[in-house]
Amino acid sequence: MAHSFVSDDRVVDALVDIDLAIGAGEFVSLVGPSGCGKTTLLNMVAGLVTPTEGQVRIGGKVVTEPSRDTAYMLARDALFPWRSALENVMLGLEVRGVPRAERRAVAQEWMQRVHLGGFERARVTELSQGMRQRVAIARTLAGSPRCILMDEPFAALDAQTRLLIQQEFLGLWARSGATVVFVTHDLQEAVALSDRVVLMGSRPGRIAKEVDIDLPRPRNMTEIQADPEWQRVYLELQDALKEETAAMRAEREEATA
Repeated sequence: MAHSFVSDDRVVDALVDIDLAIGAGEFVSLVGPSGCGKTTLLNMVAGLVTPTEGQVRIGGKVVTEPSRDTAYMLARDALFPWRSALENVMLGLEVRGVPRAERRAVAQEWMQRVHLGGFERARVTELSQGMRQRVAIARTLAGSPRCILMDEPFAALDAQTRLLIQQEFLGLWARSGATVVFVTHDLQEAVALSDRVVLMGSRPGRIAKEVDIDLPRPRNMTEIQADPEWQRVYLELQDALKEETAAMRAEREEATA
Protein backbone atom coordinates (compact mmCIF):
# COMPACT_ATOMS: atom_id res chain seq x y z
CA MET A 1 0.00 0.00 0.00
CA ALA A 2 1.19 3.54 -0.75
CA HIS A 3 0.03 7.13 -0.72
CA SER A 4 1.30 10.18 -2.58
CA PHE A 5 0.16 13.74 -3.13
CA VAL A 6 0.96 16.66 -5.41
CA SER A 7 2.92 19.62 -4.02
CA ASP A 8 4.28 22.49 -6.14
CA ASP A 9 3.54 20.54 -9.34
CA ARG A 10 5.49 17.50 -8.23
CA VAL A 11 4.43 14.15 -6.81
CA VAL A 12 5.51 13.52 -3.23
CA ASP A 13 5.52 9.97 -1.90
CA ALA A 14 4.14 10.10 1.66
CA LEU A 15 4.04 6.35 2.26
CA VAL A 16 5.47 3.43 0.29
CA ASP A 17 5.47 -0.37 0.61
CA ILE A 18 3.18 -0.46 3.66
CA ASP A 19 2.37 -4.08 4.42
CA LEU A 20 0.96 -4.37 7.92
CA ALA A 21 -1.43 -6.95 9.37
CA ILE A 22 -2.98 -6.32 12.78
CA GLY A 23 -4.87 -9.03 14.63
CA ALA A 24 -8.29 -8.59 16.20
CA GLY A 25 -7.92 -7.25 19.73
CA GLU A 26 -4.24 -6.35 19.25
CA PHE A 27 -2.74 -3.11 20.54
CA VAL A 28 -0.23 -1.77 17.99
CA SER A 29 1.69 1.50 18.32
CA LEU A 30 3.18 3.47 15.42
CA VAL A 31 6.32 5.44 16.27
CA GLY A 32 8.87 7.30 14.19
CA PRO A 33 10.34 10.70 13.31
CA SER A 34 8.02 13.63 12.63
CA GLY A 35 6.86 13.59 9.02
CA CYS A 36 7.18 9.84 8.50
CA GLY A 37 3.45 9.39 7.76
CA LYS A 38 2.08 7.98 11.02
CA THR A 39 -1.04 10.14 11.00
CA THR A 40 -1.51 9.65 7.25
CA LEU A 41 -1.53 5.89 7.81
CA LEU A 42 -4.02 6.29 10.65
CA ASN A 43 -6.24 8.42 8.41
CA MET A 44 -6.19 5.73 5.73
CA VAL A 45 -7.32 3.13 8.26
CA ALA A 46 -10.08 5.56 9.30
CA GLY A 47 -11.28 5.93 5.71
CA LEU A 48 -10.45 9.64 5.68
CA VAL A 49 -7.63 9.26 3.14
CA THR A 50 -7.69 6.88 0.19
CA PRO A 51 -4.42 5.09 -0.66
CA THR A 52 -3.11 5.85 -4.12
CA GLU A 53 -1.96 2.23 -4.32
CA GLY A 54 -3.34 -0.81 -2.54
CA GLN A 55 -6.15 -1.15 -0.01
CA VAL A 56 -6.94 -1.00 3.69
CA ARG A 57 -9.11 -3.84 4.94
CA ILE A 58 -10.84 -4.22 8.29
CA GLY A 59 -12.44 -7.57 8.95
CA GLY A 60 -11.93 -8.48 5.30
CA LYS A 61 -13.88 -5.45 4.07
CA VAL A 62 -12.18 -2.76 2.00
CA VAL A 63 -12.21 0.62 3.75
CA THR A 64 -13.59 3.31 1.44
CA GLU A 65 -15.13 5.70 3.98
CA PRO A 66 -15.43 6.19 7.75
CA SER A 67 -17.18 3.32 9.52
CA ARG A 68 -19.33 3.11 12.64
CA ASP A 69 -17.14 0.20 13.71
CA THR A 70 -14.08 2.48 13.88
CA ALA A 71 -13.56 5.24 16.45
CA TYR A 72 -10.93 7.98 16.17
CA MET A 73 -9.48 9.77 19.20
CA LEU A 74 -7.36 12.85 18.54
CA ALA A 75 -4.48 14.42 20.45
CA ARG A 76 -6.85 17.06 21.85
CA ASP A 77 -10.11 16.04 23.46
CA ALA A 78 -12.15 17.84 20.74
CA LEU A 79 -15.12 18.21 23.07
CA PHE A 80 -17.93 20.63 22.21
CA PRO A 81 -17.85 23.43 24.80
CA TRP A 82 -21.57 24.18 24.46
CA ARG A 83 -22.48 20.64 25.54
CA SER A 84 -22.24 19.12 29.00
CA ALA A 85 -19.85 16.27 29.72
CA LEU A 86 -22.69 13.76 29.43
CA GLU A 87 -23.93 15.29 26.19
CA ASN A 88 -20.43 15.02 24.73
CA VAL A 89 -20.32 11.31 25.56
CA MET A 90 -23.73 10.92 23.94
CA LEU A 91 -22.62 12.57 20.69
CA GLY A 92 -21.52 9.51 18.73
CA LEU A 93 -24.62 7.59 19.72
CA GLU A 94 -26.75 10.58 18.72
CA VAL A 95 -25.15 10.66 15.26
CA ARG A 96 -25.96 6.96 14.89
CA GLY A 97 -29.61 7.62 15.65
CA VAL A 98 -29.71 5.78 18.98
CA PRO A 99 -32.89 6.79 20.87
CA ARG A 100 -32.32 9.53 23.45
CA ALA A 101 -33.18 7.45 26.52
CA GLU A 102 -30.86 4.64 25.43
CA ARG A 103 -27.92 6.88 24.54
CA ARG A 104 -28.32 8.76 27.82
CA ALA A 105 -28.23 5.51 29.78
CA VAL A 106 -25.13 4.31 27.91
CA ALA A 107 -23.39 7.66 28.39
CA GLN A 108 -24.16 7.70 32.10
CA GLU A 109 -22.70 4.20 32.44
CA TRP A 110 -19.50 5.33 30.71
CA MET A 111 -19.24 8.42 32.89
CA GLN A 112 -19.14 6.03 35.83
CA ARG A 113 -16.56 3.80 34.16
CA VAL A 114 -14.17 6.72 33.66
CA HIS A 115 -14.71 7.86 37.26
CA LEU A 116 -16.68 11.00 36.42
CA GLY A 117 -19.94 10.16 38.12
CA GLY A 118 -21.40 13.40 39.44
CA PHE A 119 -19.89 15.50 36.64
CA GLU A 120 -22.49 14.66 34.01
CA ARG A 121 -23.84 18.22 33.87
CA ALA A 122 -20.43 19.92 34.00
CA ARG A 123 -19.36 22.12 31.11
CA VAL A 124 -16.07 21.47 29.34
CA THR A 125 -14.60 24.68 30.74
CA GLU A 126 -15.27 23.41 34.26
CA LEU A 127 -13.20 20.24 33.79
CA SER A 128 -9.45 19.72 34.16
CA GLN A 129 -7.49 18.46 31.17
CA GLY A 130 -7.39 14.97 32.66
CA MET A 131 -11.15 14.97 33.19
CA ARG A 132 -11.72 16.20 29.66
CA GLN A 133 -9.58 13.36 28.34
CA ARG A 134 -11.67 10.89 30.35
CA VAL A 135 -14.80 12.30 28.72
CA ALA A 136 -13.14 11.86 25.31
CA ILE A 137 -12.28 8.24 26.15
CA ALA A 138 -15.87 7.60 27.25
CA ARG A 139 -17.19 9.14 24.03
CA THR A 140 -14.78 6.97 22.00
CA LEU A 141 -15.72 3.70 23.71
CA ALA A 142 -19.44 4.32 24.21
CA GLY A 143 -20.20 3.16 20.66
CA SER A 144 -18.48 -0.22 21.22
CA PRO A 145 -16.09 0.18 18.24
CA ARG A 146 -14.24 -2.84 16.85
CA CYS A 147 -11.26 -0.67 15.97
CA ILE A 148 -9.94 2.33 17.94
CA LEU A 149 -7.55 4.77 16.25
CA MET A 150 -5.63 7.08 18.59
CA ASP A 151 -3.37 9.95 17.51
CA GLU A 152 -1.22 10.94 20.52
CA PRO A 153 -4.29 11.07 22.80
CA PHE A 154 -2.33 11.57 26.04
CA ALA A 155 0.33 13.99 24.79
CA ALA A 156 -1.28 17.08 26.34
CA LEU A 157 -1.40 15.63 29.87
CA ASP A 158 1.12 16.20 32.64
CA ALA A 159 3.27 13.18 33.55
CA GLN A 160 1.32 12.08 36.61
CA THR A 161 -2.11 12.44 35.00
CA ARG A 162 -0.83 10.73 31.88
CA LEU A 163 0.17 7.59 33.81
CA LEU A 164 -3.21 7.51 35.52
CA ILE A 165 -5.20 7.90 32.30
CA GLN A 166 -3.02 5.33 30.51
CA GLN A 167 -3.69 2.82 33.28
CA GLU A 168 -7.42 3.48 33.20
CA PHE A 169 -7.55 3.20 29.42
CA LEU A 170 -5.74 -0.15 29.46
CA GLY A 171 -8.37 -1.52 31.83
CA LEU A 172 -11.26 -0.25 29.71
CA TRP A 173 -9.65 -1.49 26.48
CA ALA A 174 -9.02 -4.97 27.93
CA ARG A 175 -12.73 -5.35 28.61
CA SER A 176 -13.74 -4.01 25.19
CA GLY A 177 -11.85 -6.52 23.02
CA ALA A 178 -11.25 -3.78 20.42
CA THR A 179 -8.22 -3.47 18.17
CA VAL A 180 -6.12 -0.36 18.86
CA VAL A 181 -3.81 1.47 16.46
CA PHE A 182 -1.97 4.07 18.51
CA VAL A 183 0.27 6.88 17.21
CA THR A 184 2.81 8.34 19.62
CA HIS A 185 6.20 10.04 19.69
CA ASP A 186 6.85 8.58 23.15
CA LEU A 187 8.76 5.29 22.98
CA GLN A 188 8.24 4.65 26.67
CA GLU A 189 4.49 4.92 26.23
CA ALA A 190 4.52 2.72 23.14
CA VAL A 191 6.44 -0.12 24.80
CA ALA A 192 4.38 0.04 27.99
CA LEU A 193 0.98 -0.04 26.28
CA SER A 194 1.43 -2.20 23.21
CA ASP A 195 1.48 -5.79 22.04
CA ARG A 196 3.63 -4.66 19.11
CA VAL A 197 5.51 -1.50 18.16
CA VAL A 198 5.92 -0.55 14.50
CA LEU A 199 8.81 1.85 13.84
CA MET A 200 8.32 3.97 10.74
CA GLY A 201 11.07 5.63 8.78
CA SER A 202 11.11 8.36 6.14
CA ARG A 203 11.46 9.70 3.46
CA PRO A 204 9.18 8.46 2.08
CA GLY A 205 7.33 6.90 5.01
CA ARG A 206 7.77 3.17 5.34
CA ILE A 207 7.88 0.42 7.94
CA ALA A 208 11.46 0.16 9.18
CA LYS A 209 11.06 -2.30 12.05
CA GLU A 210 8.43 -4.27 13.99
CA VAL A 211 9.00 -5.41 17.57
CA ASP A 212 6.73 -7.69 19.61
CA ILE A 213 6.33 -6.70 23.27
CA ASP A 214 6.53 -9.86 25.35
CA LEU A 215 5.21 -8.42 28.59
CA PRO A 216 2.30 -9.98 30.51
CA ARG A 217 -1.05 -8.28 30.98
CA PRO A 218 -2.51 -6.64 32.96
CA ARG A 219 0.33 -4.12 33.22
CA ASN A 220 1.14 -1.64 35.95
CA MET A 221 2.16 1.61 34.26
CA THR A 222 4.08 2.86 37.31
CA GLU A 223 6.17 -0.31 37.63
CA ILE A 224 6.59 -1.66 34.11
CA GLN A 225 9.74 0.31 33.29
CA ALA A 226 11.62 -1.72 35.92
CA ASP A 227 10.98 -4.91 33.93
CA PRO A 228 14.17 -6.09 32.12
CA GLU A 229 12.15 -6.97 29.00
CA TRP A 230 10.69 -3.45 28.86
CA GLN A 231 14.21 -2.00 29.15
CA ARG A 232 15.59 -4.31 26.43
CA VAL A 233 12.85 -3.49 23.95
CA TYR A 234 12.97 0.22 24.74
CA LEU A 235 16.74 0.41 24.10
CA GLU A 236 16.38 -1.59 20.88
CA LEU A 237 13.73 0.77 19.56
CA GLN A 238 15.58 3.84 20.80
CA ASP A 239 18.69 2.86 18.82
CA ALA A 240 16.62 2.15 15.71
CA LEU A 241 14.80 5.48 16.02
CA LYS A 242 18.09 7.35 16.37
CA GLU A 243 19.31 5.74 13.14
CA GLU A 244 16.12 6.72 11.28
CA THR A 245 16.24 10.27 12.59
CA ALA A 246 19.93 10.64 11.66
CA ALA A 247 19.27 9.30 8.18
CA MET A 248 16.39 11.72 7.68
CA ARG A 249 18.52 14.65 8.87
CA ALA A 250 21.33 13.68 6.50
CA GLU A 251 18.89 13.52 3.56
CA ARG A 252 17.58 17.00 4.38
CA GLU A 253 21.09 18.43 4.61
CA GLU A 254 22.03 16.84 1.29
CA ALA A 255 18.90 18.20 -0.36
CA THR A 256 19.63 21.76 0.78
CA ALA A 257 23.36 21.66 0.07
